[in-house]
Amino acid sequence: MTLLDNDLLNLINLVISFFMSIIIHELGHAFFVKIFRGKVNGLGIGMFGETFFEFKRFYIKKDFYRGSIMWELPVNIKDYQLILVYFGGPLFNLIIGLVCWIFGNPEYQYYYDVIMNISFVMAFINLLPFYHSSSMKSDGRGILDVFKERKTA
Repeated sequence: MTLLDNDLLNLINLVISFFMSIIIHELGHAFFVKIFRGKVNGLGIGMFGETFFEFKRFYIKKDFYRGSIMWELPVNIKDYQLILVYFGGPLFNLIIGLVCWIFGNPEYQYYYDVIMNISFVMAFINLLPFYHSSSMKSDGRGILDVFKERKTA
């Protein structure tokens, strides 16, 4: 195997691991939405722009560097349930990272390390409280807003 082949495999591993981490993250949100009797209207890679691929409720949009989920939650959802819905994505990233770290086959450690590191970084970044845009907030911002609204209510 030449150096170029190895670099190409590394790049493919990085891209696949990145998209897997995004999907796992969004499935974490979907898991808690469903547990609390909500509805997942869509889940995919990308938030805005043209849709390149669509299958039932899964889609891939033009800005494929982030994930998104569209949900409907019951009107009577409790604060702790909403916090778990926001925390579900980072939680699933942390779980996958830990599973790769603890149970990863040493023979294929490089491949496990990539998805593990991407998952840990994705969980950390998504728990930071910030706005992506005027209408989109991070999971950490969503959690913080639940606490803020609780104090003012």
